Amino acid sequence: MQKKSLNKSLKPAHQRNTKTRYIVSIAISGFLLLIDQWIKYIVTNHPKNPIYLIKPWLGFEHFNNPGIAFGISIPNTIIVILSPPLIFALGYYLIKTNKTTLHTIGTMILLFGATSNLIDRIIFGITIDYLRIYTSIINIADAMITAGAIGILFSDVYNKHTHNNKQGGICTQKS
Repeated sequence: MQKKSLNKSLKPAHQRNTKTRYIVSIAISGFLLLIDQWIKYIVTNHPKNPIYLIKPWLGFEHFNNPGIAFGISIPNTIIVILSPPLIFALGYYLIKTNKTTLHTIGTMILLFGATSNLIDRIIFGITIDYLRIYTSIINIADAMITAGAIGILFSDVYNKHTHNNKQGGICTQKS
């Protein structure tokens, strides 16, 4: 037991932190994907009238969405063909860049959100949306994609700001 503990302590701190970051990111993202798929299962197999928390702006309402973000219409076949390489490319980027915890969690949440919507498209040929917020109906996967993108953006902006401050306020990057 002590040997295992000793080996762990001999690893550089950044390697231990990276592994923990990935485990936490996968756990959070996987949990959200499972919740999203579970709600989609309930909505699809037990259709009922919409349930509003604040009528008609906030509630649960089943919607079969053939499009992508902002109602853009792209044939499902193209989305199903292009999504896996894009998801893998983003995953590869995550592994190669190995940035901050926020960047890692943001990327994983985005990847798992995209994967959840891809699962819908493969099974149903559409995405299942169920959460009405004002005039939109979305799902948890959509929120994951948005939150992940915001997390990545915030992490990158913060890192550039921190990097510039360490350089004495002088930006060394070309515009």
